[in-house]
Amino acid sequence: MDLDLTWEQKALIGVGVVVLIILIYAYGPFNMTPEVNVQNTTSTPVSDPQLLPVNSPSDNSSNNTTNGSFTITKQKAKEIASLPGYRTGDPSSGSIVINNQTVSVWIVPLYLNGKMTKEVYVDTANGSIVGTRDFNNSTN
Repeated sequence: MDLDLTWEQKALIGVGVVVLIILIYAYGPFNMTPEVNVQNTTSTPVSDPQLLPVNSPSDNSSNNTTNGSFTITKQKAKEIASLPGYRTGDPSSGSIVINNQTVSVWIVPLYLNGKMTKEVYVDTANGSIVGTRDFNNSTN
């Protein structure tokens, strides 16, 4: 069967083929990578922490605070809160309420791809992780 197509018809067919290839590539199964979900599992059940306003130390450049009540340093809190694949930010001091008890904590931000995705709350007295806040699942 001999089709006698003009150059406009051939160009239109060519453009259609290119658009079809782009659509298949964009929505097709060529780049199927599994989703990776990182979950921080803690051994103790933690209720939702409630942040309280706390005056942070004005000198954030040192690894230790001038307040003698902290037994865990900023640097140690960063080490405790670090997770594989995340970059830890500079911790700030704060308090949270867990089971009607106020706990003094280091609030350590965790960054993934340049965006803050988690906050880890490290107890300043004993260095245990008392809670986390995931910004991926919140509406903030």
